[in-house]
Amino acid sequence: MLLLLLLLLLLLLLLRLLLLLLRLLRRRRLLRLRLRLRRRRPRRRRRLRLLLLLRLLLLLRRRLLLLLLLVRLLRVLLPPPPPPPPPPPPPGDHDDDDTRRRRRRRPTTRTHYTTTRRADGQYDDGRTRSTTATTTTLLLLLLLRLLLLLLLLLQLLLRTTTHYYYYLLLLLLSTTNTTTTTTPPPPPTTTTTTTTTTTPTPFTVTKTYSHNGCYYNL
Repeated sequence: MLLLLLLLLLLLLLLRLLLLLLRLLRRRRLLRLRLRLRRRRPRRRRRLRLLLLLRLLLLLRRRLLLLLLLVRLLRVLLPPPPPPPPPPPPPGDHDDDDTRRRRRRRPTTRTHYTTTRRADGQYDDGRTRSTTATTTTLLLLLLLRLLLLLLLLLQLLLRTTTHYYYYLLLLLLSTTNTTTTTTPPPPPTTTTTTTTTTTPTPFTVTKTYSHNGCYYNL
């Protein structure tokens, strides 16, 4: 599904490029440049052609940026791949020699599934796995990054008025991974303060006196 969406986006981009080229050919500036190319020397013609190509690339930078942003959004919005199935039970005494040989020849490096794959490319549970879609998306993203880097270098060389740090930010975003790990917040720490209040004991003074042979305490 992702490969079909990318192909549709590329077709739309090519159509827009053709329309843009037709509009540029109709303008008077390109007609004047054509006349200059016919009149000037061959060295001068090569320089002017190179300048024309550079202008076309700079005009197409917005569409390349939009395409790269769409690809990044598709990669973020698409659901993650399903988890691998549980491993099959170990072979018992009821298995014959053919099934044991197939289990021994199970490919472990090319795929992360643990089920047995037959010669026609299918697994025991009927699933098939193809890596062409992932490789094509990676190649397309790599080509887009290279084109953006080329446009960045061209802008730095020609000293155009557009801000080139947007391209640097986009390149950094395209190289970073989309999966972010969120760390849970630490549990709240409860501080218990114990206050001990000591009440002073009253100081008592006792006095004794005697009266008619009897002792009294005050």
